[in-house]
Amino acid sequence: MSKYILVLFLLIIFSSTNAQTIEIKEFNKDLVRYYDLIDKAEQSLVNENYNSALNLYDKAFRIYKNSFAADLYNSALIASISGKYNKTYKYLAELSKLGLDPNSLKELKMLNGFWNSSYGKKAEVLDSLTPKTYDVEYRNTILELEEKDQHFRRMKNSYKLYMDTINSIDKENVDVLLNLIKTKGFPSERLTGVSRNGIKLPALVIIIHQNNRKGRVYNFSEIIKNAAFSGDLRNTTASYYIEGATGTRGGIYNPFSLIRGSYDSSFIVLDKMGNQIKKDTTFYTKWGYSKIEDSILKKNELNRSSLHLENTQLALKKDIFRMTKYPELVIGSPDSGLTFRRTKYSEFLYMKEHLSYLEE
Repeated sequence: MSKYILVLFLLIIFSSTNAQTIEIKEFNKDLVRYYDLIDKAEQSLVNENYNSALNLYDKAFRIYKNSFAADLYNSALIASISGKYNKTYKYLAELSKLGLDPNSLKELKMLNGFWNSSYGKKAEVLDSLTPKTYDVEYRNTILELEEKDQHFRRMKNSYKLYMDTINSIDKENVDVLLNLIKTKGFPSERLTGVSRNGIKLPALVIIIHQNNRKGRVYNFSEIIKNAAFSGDLRNTTASYYIEGATGTRGGIYNPFSLIRGSYDSSFIVLDKMGNQIKKDTTFYTKWGYSKIEDSILKKNELNRSSLHLENTQLALKKDIFRMTKYPELVIGSPDSGLTFRRTKYSEFLYMKEHLSYLEE
C-alpha cells in the first residue's frame, strides 16, 4: 500500500512541476505595471505631451529592468526631439548592449539634433566600446539559422524553383530552434539580442517562414505566449509572431487588418490569407473597405486583452499619430515594432476609416 502512495505522490509532484515549467497563464505584476506605464507614455505621445511621455517611460524602466528594445528606441527618439540628448545617449547605450549599432540610425530625422550634439559624437563609438549582454554563442547560432532560411529565398523565382529545398531547410531550422529553446530558453532580446540595424529579433524569420507555402511545420503559439507571459517577448511582438507563425495575420490580434479589403482600394475582396475571392463594390465604404462584424471585433478585443494589449480604437489612434507625425516611431500596430517606417497612404486611409467606424 505504501508503494502505491509513494507512486501517487511522485506523480503529483511531477505533474505540478511540469505545469509550472511548461505553461505560464498570466503576466507578473511588475510586467503588468510596465505595460500600463508604456501605454500611458504612448498616449502622451499621441497627445504630443513629450515630457510626460519621457517621465512615464523612465518610471516604467525603473519598475521593470528588462525593458524592451522598442520602448528604449522610442524613448531615445522622443528625448532627441525634446533636446534631452543625455537621455537619448543613455537609451542608445542600452540598445547597444543588445547588439544594435547606433550608427545605423543616423538617417532617422528624429535623431538629427542628437547626432549634431556632443552626445552624438560620443555615441558614434558606442558599438565598439559597449560590452554586449546577450549570449554570443546562442546569437551566432540563431544568425546562422537565419542565413540558411534566407539563402534560397533570395534567389530569383525561389519558391517556384526551390520550394522543396526551402521546406526542407525550414523543417531543419525548426528542429534546431526547438532544441535551443528547450536547452537555452526562448531567444529573447536578453538572450540573443536584436539586429544590428534595428530592433528585430534574429529568430523572427525562422518562426514566421516555417509557415510556408507547403504548410506549417510547427505551431509556436503556446511557446510564444509563454515567452510573452514570462517577459521574454514584448506583447506586441508576441501577437505578430503568433499571427505570422500560424498564418492568421490580421485575424487574431492585429487592429491593422480588421476590415476586409485591399490596401490599394481596388475593391477586391480578400480572405484572411490575402487570397482574392471576388470583385465586388456592394459591401464597401467610401474608402473601399467593408466594416467588420461586431462579433469578430469583440473576439479580437478579447484576444488583445489576453496579451495586455491596448484596445483596437486606441491602437489605431497610435497608428494614425505615427503615420502622420513621426513615422519613425514604433507604436500602434503589432508589426510596427519590426520596421521603422510604414507610410503607405492607402494604409493611413484604411486606419482612419476603421477608427471612424469604431467611434460611431
